[in-house]
Amino acid sequence: MLEFNRAFCDFLEYRICEYFRQIEAEELKGFWCDGIVFETMIDNKTALFTAYSGKSGQDKFELLINLGEEFVKRCETSFDVQSCVPNEADTALFTVDTVKKQMYLNI
Repeated sequence: MLEFNRAFCDFLEYRICEYFRQIEAEELKGFWCDGIVFETMIDNKTALFTAYSGKSGQDKFELLINLGEEFVKRCETSFDVQSCVPNEADTALFTVDTVKKQMYLNI
């Protein structure tokens, strides 16, 4: 089962901040991320994290990451998994539901 270290969580925190800067949705203007904590693997393709985010950076969101085959393969072989995370311009792979307090990322 996959585990995610502090360095990956820190990287993800900054990448999510970049996504928020790029997203044009009015309800997400001013959002940022102040921390990511790995919780558990829901199954072998979905990881659950807690993301501290919102306009204050302190609202608790569930972050569900759908892991692609390339990402899983890189994790298993200890390659640079950060390179699998879409760059900040690719915001179509990142969505936020402010009502449910959930974020979704496909990598």
